Amino acid sequence: MESKNFIKIKQYEKNIHNMDYIKLLWLNFLFIIILIWLQISGNIVTTISYILLCICNRYNPIAYYYSTRNQIFLANKMLLMPWKVLFYPFRMSICLAQILKNLIYRRSYSARAILCGLWDGCKGVTGKWKYHDREILRWRRPKIAIVHPRLGWGGSEAIALWAVEALKADYNVSLITSGRVDIPRLNKYYGTDLDPKEFSILQVPLPLGLRNTIKFAAIRGRVVQRYCQHLASNFDLMISAYNLCDFKVRGAQFIADFSFDEELRRDLDLIAKDWGKWYHSNNLLRKIYLKFCNLISPFNSEAWRNDFIVANSNWTAELMREKYGVEARVIYPPVTVNFPIIPYEKRENGFVCIGRIVPEKRIDTI
Repeated sequence: MESKNFIKIKQYEKNIHNMDYIKLLWLNFLFIIILIWLQISGNIVTTISYILLCICNRYNPIAYYYSTRNQIFLANKMLLMPWKVLFYPFRMSICLAQILKNLIYRRSYSARAILCGLWDGCKGVTGKWKYHDREILRWRRPKIAIVHPRLGWGGSEAIALWAVEALKADYNVSLITSGRVDIPRLNKYYGTDLDPKEFSILQVPLPLGLRNTIKFAAIRGRVVQRYCQHLASNFDLMISAYNLCDFKVRGAQFIADFSFDEELRRDLDLIAKDWGKWYHSNNLLRKIYLKFCNLISPFNSEAWRNDFIVANSNWTAELMREKYGVEARVIYPPVTVNFPIIPYEKRENGFVCIGRIVPEKRIDTI
């Protein structure tokens, strides 16, 4: 019995020894790879920054460039011709797929980095990438996405554009929207001074029937929401400039109206209440329409409660508190006109109504 136990112990020690030997081989292999990588990259700072960026964000251009370039470089130097014939078609197809994916999701910097990596790897370029320092500076700044489903000429658009204006100097700002974006005309209308070079515009790809119409807002909103969920991991903060958007991550929500709540929409919206259009009424077709929207991108009614909620008035904030039990901070929409300061005793006993002349504004009831 003791001899059997002794044999088992010896066998166990042998297995441990073999495992340690395998680990040692792996460590030596990794050490050699690191030395080769350092030689290719030029210095340890470049390599460390590449590793950190790979860990922090998988879509950064620096990670794409060095991984692509160094793999091609190593293949040229170390692989025999039969292996090269197998390697290059496989690696090129992966690179092309990565480029297409990044272009689809509007990550043009990453797509360009992959192309540069392919080109420099084939040419045998080593050392630091010529755009390395610029990309490091660009990626160090926090990335903020400001989302608006469609830029028209209303009050929520002013919030989106002035948010970009306020944040563009200190952050990497991306404006996510659908439809046409005419920056010069928007600047003139809202008083902003936006330059497309100072921020990026990510246009949501829409189905053909939604590109040139303002109808089917619920479908458009869910398509935008689904697009934002795919990109949310690329940003440090997601901000919805128009009502609720389920980002799948914690963000900020600006509440402009209650079109997202069917019950409040029927009670407060003039079109739904008085005009009696079938697509606003509480009927079977409306329910099917909303079910279809949920198929595109389901909305989690509980997830946004942990977000930072901003209301455009005390009335809106009070209604959010009564209906949802959510405390919203009140920030009034931006107004760029310099109104004169008039003493109270000289002021007229009246008020000014600013807004679009459309039925849902209920201007006739003022």
